[in-house]
Amino acid sequence: QLTGLAYALGDTRLPVLVSAFDFLVFLALAFWLRGPLGHAGISWAVTGSSLVQVLLLWLVIARRLDGLLSGDIARALGRALLAALPAAVVAFFVACLLAPLAHGAIGRALPGAAAATCFGLVFLAIAAATKSPELAAIVAGISRRKARKSGN
Repeated sequence: QLTGLAYALGDTRLPVLVSAFDFLVFLALAFWLRGPLGHAGISWAVTGSSLVQVLLLWLVIARRLDGLLSGDIARALGRALLAALPAAVVAFFVACLLAPLAHGAIGRALPGAAAATCFGLVFLAIAAATKSPELAAIVAGISRRKARKSGN
């Protein structure tokens, strides 16, 4: 949403520059966390670089809009963190529990796939329980698209 807001403000460079920086942060975090955390380190790198991207876009856009949307953005970020942190903890423990079963190609994929699934389910459950407007907007968009497709 922040990238779209930057484009709406006529700034096409900011999202590109922030995305390039985000990619560099991802690479640095992935190489740093890959050793001690294995495949989970890559997930943390995605999370960390996405957080950097949101914060950079938020800081620049809030300054350009004189803080007009700062409260809305902060609340959305807070809701996302409220759902993501417990989901990450659950995913980490699921991956740790299944790691001893990681034998063979499919077995090695099991901890990551199960952890990702658990992360998604916990995140969505918390977002739904907290009545996240962002989740409601996504569900409404999917419902409209399904309705259009079934009407054709």
